[in-house]
Amino acid sequence: MIAPLWDVTLNSSTNSKDLSKFKIVWDKTGSRAMEDTNYEIIIPISEWPVTETPSNKSVTLAKGTDNSSSDVQSQKLGTEHTTIDDQSQLFLMSQTLTLTHLEHQKLYKRLQSDSIEPLFKKAKTEDKNLTPNPTQIKANDYTREALILNTDNDKGETSQECEPLAASRVARWWRSNQHRHAESLLAKSSPHTMLFHISRTTDCKRYLQEERKVLQRKSRKLCFRNRADIHAAIASIDDWLGNYQLALDEISKAVELDPASSTNRWLQAKLQQQYKMISLQKKRMEYINTVPRVFPTPLEVDRISASNLGVQDFIEHFLHQRKPVILLDVVKDMTTSSWNLDFVKSVAGSVKAAVKCAVPLSVEWAKLEQSREITVGEFIDQVKGGQTSDYLFDWSLPIHCPQLAKDIALPKYFSGNYLQKTLPGSLYHDSWPSLFIAPKGTVSSLHIDAFASHFWMALFQGEKRWTFFEADDTPLLYPQYFHSMDPVFSVDLSSPDAEQWPLLALTKPRQCVLQPGELLFVPAGSPHYVENLSNSVAVSANHVDQSNLKQVCEELRINALMDPRAADLLQQLEHPPFLQTCEGNSLERDQIEIENGLGHRH
Repeated sequence: MIAPLWDVTLNSSTNSKDLSKFKIVWDKTGSRAMEDTNYEIIIPISEWPVTETPSNKSVTLAKGTDNSSSDVQSQKLGTEHTTIDDQSQLFLMSQTLTLTHLEHQKLYKRLQSDSIEPLFKKAKTEDKNLTPNPTQIKANDYTREALILNTDNDKGETSQECEPLAASRVARWWRSNQHRHAESLLAKSSPHTMLFHISRTTDCKRYLQEERKVLQRKSRKLCFRNRADIHAAIASIDDWLGNYQLALDEISKAVELDPASSTNRWLQAKLQQQYKMISLQKKRMEYINTVPRVFPTPLEVDRISASNLGVQDFIEHFLHQRKPVILLDVVKDMTTSSWNLDFVKSVAGSVKAAVKCAVPLSVEWAKLEQSREITVGEFIDQVKGGQTSDYLFDWSLPIHCPQLAKDIALPKYFSGNYLQKTLPGSLYHDSWPSLFIAPKGTVSSLHIDAFASHFWMALFQGEKRWTFFEADDTPLLYPQYFHSMDPVFSVDLSSPDAEQWPLLALTKPRQCVLQPGELLFVPAGSPHYVENLSNSVAVSANHVDQSNLKQVCEELRINALMDPRAADLLQQLEHPPFLQTCEGNSLERDQIEIENGLGHRH
């Protein structure tokens, strides 16, 4: 059995000054320790979930957080590299605890009284309550339950350990039960997808229901009544069980008790969005008998030559009207070279890239998950040889291959992109244009581009069939919000079944086959599904201007609860001088001046 990996997370009931003393360190023998000014907690090196001793390696660690995400950080110890696998990531996610200095003292007393040898390696300062003991504790000598401090209800003393959210509970349950449910995991799936499918098993559902009952009983006790973390934990369990109204009620209580918790406010926003979709679905079901129970025939997408469409006309009739369009006679002037697989290989062949693969039951955006890292040249050879089903998806050229980025001139219709007028280093400032290379037969499942941004794609080689919907059709496509504000859709558009998903019959789909030399504009909020009919090379970008700025800021305001860079971008986009510059110069005067030309080269 593996010894727990300790982590420190901040919560509203913890003294931030105390927590600021903690840091993660490695001792001379290579053991990982959590250190503060008084003592160290040591995890035996023999218990580490890696195949080799990390005394001279570089080990990738999955660091759990209070909302059970799995950020990855590396601790450099040498030139070689050992990676903890997904199973260990699930384990690490389940072991996140919040302990204050006082709780460490109480824990030590409890361990002593139970005749359990403590973890503490040594005392750095004199502390009578923390007697030094060099003996390391064995992993099976305790469980998380043994770490929960006793509550003296008569005195009203309460544990300040933050209740973990549902994902951590599922991961902990899985660690003890994986031998009975190995079939629940999907091959090549992310930790989020693995956890979700684990939680769908009958036994895990029963476990979560029991956990909810325990938390409810705890919340009714006088000494726990004002604990926001308990209500947040109940809300997260209800969320995973699909009880969205109950989840929304509980998270509202948590936010009321602790309005400063960004985690709780983010979960509240996510649950509000999910509940909104369900409410809209119920309303639309009232009309389901007014139409045939079949998937509607998709409408065509207009094709317009750039020679017949001015910038201002495009802004008024397509950007502001949120109407898709295919622009002709634009792509040929975007690059100085002729782009295809061979050209991209000649420039970026030696650059490494992370490629993705489709996982049909994934809970990740577009149901695409990380597959492997490979050089662009090797990947292109595999694509041409029909040897891969992986997908180079939305690969940032300014970040990963500036030489290719320099060869692209942005179309004049998108030269007013606010994202490229922000400060260098800002979120999304260098994300686009991005490269897509896909082998024949690959798809990106139904998805919506993030943070309410518009999207365009210029196709250089191959054919892509696009099926997309109006933003108002989103609830009719059965969206689910798992671990982000980007929905994952339940419907399968490879074989749309309006009997299984009746609301599909009320949608207004559009469809087109994008050809080489064409540029497709997809308006903000539009769900879309893309099939690669042949090996393809394309370049794309997300776009923000006055037409979608309000909605973008609303999305960023939610994302900023968990991402400081989103908060910084939001501040810039709402800054009056920034808006005056963008609106005055870029969207009006510059647009008139560039009517007969292209935008700037990247």
